[in-house]
Amino acid sequence: MLEMNYKALGVKKAMATVQKIPPELQVRTLAVGRRTAMATLQFDSPGGMGRRDSWSSDFNKSKGIVDIFNTEYPMKIIQYMEQGTRPHMILPKKKGGVLRFMSEGKVIFARSVAHPGTRPYKMIEHAARNAALAMREVARRYVPGLS
Repeated sequence: MLEMNYKALGVKKAMATVQKIPPELQVRTLAVGRRTAMATLQFDSPGGMGRRDSWSSDFNKSKGIVDIFNTEYPMKIIQYMEQGTRPHMILPKKKGGVLRFMSEGKVIFARSVAHPGTRPYKMIEHAARNAALAMREVARRYVPGLS
């Protein structure tokens, strides 16, 4: 599972703020947070990962965290995209096998490839932070004086 410091993202503080408002308004506030998280993921996610139907989220009120997951990509791939990768070698799965891939419209065969690494996209971090900010803003509108 993708581990993050949600406290640093402001999510715990946002959830504490949400719990101070009346229950009937909490649902609206959480819905704003969820919509904000989904919009951020659609915008920040690379390539096909940003498709609207591939992301889902849930708010775990008891833990004070945002659960965000992708329904199409394995968690390991999401983690690579979120946190980035270092340069590494890619080898065939079978001993004595070869890699096959497309490059500049040509089919390439190779025994190994030196991958340059991937920059971190931090799409889930951005989504959680934006959701927290949106929820706190909505909660403040309902109950003036909340921090």
